Amino acid sequence: MDGTVENGRGFTIAGAMATENNKPVFLDESGKRLRWVRGVLTIIVLLLSTLLSVFLFSLGSIAMTQPKKLSSRFSTHLVSHERRQSGLELSQLVNRLQHAAKVKTLPNRPPASAVVMGFYAPWEEAGLPSFRSHASAMTHIAPAWLRLSQDGSSVESPDFDLDANPNNREVIRIARENGVKIVPLLSNAKEGNFSTAPLKGLLEDPSRQDRVIRWLVDFCVRNQFGGINFDFEQINPEDYSRIRSFLERVQKQFSPNQLESSFDISADFPSKVVAGWCDSIDFVVLMAYDEHEETGTSGPIASIGWLERQLESTLSSVPEDKLVLSLGSYGYDWKRNKSGAESISYQGAMANAQGYREGEAPSDVIQFDPESLNPHFDYTDENGQIHDVWFLDAASVYSQWKLGRDRNLRGTALWAVGTEDPTIWTFLNRSVATTFDPVKELATIRFPFEITYEGKGEVLEVRSRPAEGKRELTIDPKSGLLDGLTYQKYASTYLIKKTGFKSKQILLTFDDGPDPTFTPQILDALKKHHAPAAFFFVGANVEANPQIAQRAYDEGHDIGNHSFSHPNLGYVSNERVELELNATFRVIESAIGRSSILFRPPYNADSQPETSDEVRPVDIAAKLGFLTIGENVDPNDWDPNITQGDGTIRKRTADDIVRLTLEDLERRKGTGEEGNIVLLHDAGGPREETVKAIDKLIPELRKRGYSLVSTGQLLGRSRDELMPPISASERKEVGVDRVIFNVAHWGQVVLSTCFIVALLLGFSKAVAVTVLALIERRAEQNRVFDPSFNPTVSVLIAAYNEEKTIANTVKSVLGSHYPVAEVIVIDDGSTDGTSEALIGEPRAKVIRKENGGKASALNLGFQELKTELVLCIDADTQLDPNAIERMVRHFSDPKVAAVAGNVQVGNVNNMVTAWQAVEYRTSQNLDRRALSRLNAITVIPGAIGVWRRDSVVSVGGYSSDTLAEDMDLTWRLRMAGNRLLTEPGAVAYTEAPESWSALSKQRFRWSYGTFQCLWRFRSALGRHGAFGALVLPVMWVFQIGFQILGPIVDLQILFSLAMALVMPHTKETINSAHWDSLRLMLELYALFFAVEFGSGLIAYRLDRAKPWPLAWLFIQRFAYRQLMYLVMLKAIWRAVTGTRQGWGKLKRTGNVKV
Repeated sequence: MDGTVENGRGFTIAGAMATENNKPVFLDESGKRLRWVRGVLTIIVLLLSTLLSVFLFSLGSIAMTQPKKLSSRFSTHLVSHERRQSGLELSQLVNRLQHAAKVKTLPNRPPASAVVMGFYAPWEEAGLPSFRSHASAMTHIAPAWLRLSQDGSSVESPDFDLDANPNNREVIRIARENGVKIVPLLSNAKEGNFSTAPLKGLLEDPSRQDRVIRWLVDFCVRNQFGGINFDFEQINPEDYSRIRSFLERVQKQFSPNQLESSFDISADFPSKVVAGWCDSIDFVVLMAYDEHEETGTSGPIASIGWLERQLESTLSSVPEDKLVLSLGSYGYDWKRNKSGAESISYQGAMANAQGYREGEAPSDVIQFDPESLNPHFDYTDENGQIHDVWFLDAASVYSQWKLGRDRNLRGTALWAVGTEDPTIWTFLNRSVATTFDPVKELATIRFPFEITYEGKGEVLEVRSRPAEGKRELTIDPKSGLLDGLTYQKYASTYLIKKTGFKSKQILLTFDDGPDPTFTPQILDALKKHHAPAAFFFVGANVEANPQIAQRAYDEGHDIGNHSFSHPNLGYVSNERVELELNATFRVIESAIGRSSILFRPPYNADSQPETSDEVRPVDIAAKLGFLTIGENVDPNDWDPNITQGDGTIRKRTADDIVRLTLEDLERRKGTGEEGNIVLLHDAGGPREETVKAIDKLIPELRKRGYSLVSTGQLLGRSRDELMPPISASERKEVGVDRVIFNVAHWGQVVLSTCFIVALLLGFSKAVAVTVLALIERRAEQNRVFDPSFNPTVSVLIAAYNEEKTIANTVKSVLGSHYPVAEVIVIDDGSTDGTSEALIGEPRAKVIRKENGGKASALNLGFQELKTELVLCIDADTQLDPNAIERMVRHFSDPKVAAVAGNVQVGNVNNMVTAWQAVEYRTSQNLDRRALSRLNAITVIPGAIGVWRRDSVVSVGGYSSDTLAEDMDLTWRLRMAGNRLLTEPGAVAYTEAPESWSALSKQRFRWSYGTFQCLWRFRSALGRHGAFGALVLPVMWVFQIGFQILGPIVDLQILFSLAMALVMPHTKETINSAHWDSLRLMLELYALFFAVEFGSGLIAYRLDRAKPWPLAWLFIQRFAYRQLMYLVMLKAIWRAVTGTRQGWGKLKRTGNVKV
């Protein structure tokens, strides 16, 4: 050296110093490796892009045989039969009506007591959504909830049961929110058939009447209902007087409880009889429809002349303020020249007109009858049968409503909510405007509800999709009644056509496989009983078990598509639905060499989707060419538990599955939901009971006369139609698909395995570190030191641009209780006032040199110092006064070459530094304590470490070959056979980075330096005791391997969590395989975190510190992991490409507080 600065009184720049000429690890100054890596990556990216493009193209371009329609529709129809016209002009009819009715002036607004009542049929599927949309228009809702018992002695309420009919709760809620009075309907009908027996039994016994009335009062009061609507039909004439007596009894008990009563009468009921009842009831409801009944010949539902006559007849005996006019809102579909008709809703009529007269303009299909003012049309079905359809829409009902409105009746009712043209509610409304314009208001038709159905079976076809309808009306200016109607565009909801039902045939279906355990067992059972089945496989499971899918096909079973990852397709985007279907389509092709047009949506397998979200996947599947196969028979074998009648829960058994299947078949027999298809599961959970059930179910079904059939047999389709062979042009695409799927599958296996292994290793490491740290703590307590051992110690500080911190660092050193022989500060070419900051401190010697890096500065210091021990600390670190004394006492053992101190964060002033404080205490210091027990300390930190000078010199001092010069030196000392220790009582407070960017820069240097050391000393693996046999392999695994795979594993966790959040949290989804795997993953992670947290508590306890910062631990660990992923991936990239790395100097703040 040419000169030094002593006693802080002047400076001399050190002369030319000998510098190390070793090349840094990984450095390639020629740049050839970078160019080579880029070239290889370019080739790999191009290859992967090509494979991925072919794969994505194959996903987006499914070429399958479009499914043949299960029923064909004629695009033409037979000439419409002659309209019913008497030749009477509308104007003549209007004149007669006006004269007879003496039409009154329309009131300025409806009277306050005006009734707008909707009849609600629980069995009408569109009833609830319609009521939800139109409740604000109504004053009353009359749900058909009650019926007389067969002997008339009591009231039965099976349709009210809120547990069996949960929709009723919603009806009640909607009614109360909208101020609608609930008046349940009590009838003498059972299953749609009216009977005189219940009414006769009631009326003949006054005590029964009182008992029934008391029950009704209690029912209404208990449920806060407004009264009862009595719908007694087919009344014998001899009971007319008894009805009057009954209603008087009702009034006596209803009035004190402020309950309302109303009585429904058919259009042909004797009005004079009703006159005697009016004083005992609030109002009479005239059911002015069924002019042509479903059991008779075709014709108008309620022609205007017929309705007017019924209304006038009733008004002759019933006061206007006691009469509510009930209008129809449905249609009848008659087969021409055959008796009997099918009742259809307005939306059903529109779907038939549109579907069976496809390609024709609505104006040519729907005809307006000027005599009845009712619309009608005809069509020819797939069997060549001509149908005549008459229906009521808002235009025709408007004229009927106006007749009642002009007579200032008590109000209007509608049968039934859910079957109507929704625009009816624009005028049938408790707040209808006096300036209502029917031409404008009724021109546009929009359905507020979503789905209607037709047909029978479990194969679903979307017949129509939601669309706004248009029509043109003309109104007679003299009467205000309809005199012209032209449909321009059909209104529609989703209309689902259900087909495929065949009596006494059963198709067994299995969802969610293939499973490596249960699917083969099920296949064995089916083979034993010679029974065909259909398997709806999940694409990811086919990807994992292609050989099982191949076996199922080879043994004659049908293979269907159940999505790729089993999401609820109603909760994802259209693009995701298509991707799920297409990916599964391709993976099935790659597994069995055939495609499949069979599809079943996860979670919504039944044949009656209830919302547009549930229909949407069916619709998308149909557009892609798939047939959606639903099911009506579901024994819920997916649920391992079963709830008994008393509410207790027990395990579901094979006998339960068999019993529930047979009960479901019997219960649905003869109904519109009668089923052929049984839903079972071969995966997604424990399926032992399902396997056992097959051996019992198949013989029992055959015993009861059922035939077990394939999908093709049920649908009348060949196997090749349902599972077409792959064409020659598709084979190359399928080959690429197979490669992609195999790579994806095994990649998933590797990632899942890595996740489990990482958690297990992390768990094991945390436990081992904690145990070793506790053992070391016990050894520390028992350790005895030689009080006469007082070696000389010098302090060496390398500094570069440390103007803000160096003075406090030197001051803390000089304040130590242990005498320091010399304090030397190596100013490594600082450009700020680092050296000047020490002017006035006579006890510190400053040596200035050209900038050459920390290693060269420290080596220069070691050349200068002659003491036995050297304390090296960073220029931003402050010492506890007892730190030096506690460290040097370990050197009485001549094998000890270095002792590490306990580094703590001294500038905890924000979240970034708080998190580092947790890390230093729970990870670095605890690890170092544990590794000290194994003599495998990986780094004597630059912030505080005492070195035996001779040992350091013997291994060549500090090296500039790596950015982790302190780790590099530590490893060389350990491989030389030295002992390395830690002293937890020697505390030093360092300045931690205060921003994410600064922390990232520091951790990159640490990670890159660690990687350099691991590579440089790779020959030490398996040698040098626990250091090479255990610690170095662990570092390769945790600090390199898992940092590479970690981001992908974390993304997998986040994706699984996101999918769990968007999935409906039903009992079925929570018990699904997805939830099982996610639950296992979260449980393992929770266990791992619990161990880490416990380890952290021990670390704080060992340091005698308050553990409140551990509240940060969970989020700190997660955030740090993301940072470490980034810096390690960056480090690996720089290492592979051989680019030069600098130290990355951090900006100091001087915020350390001891």
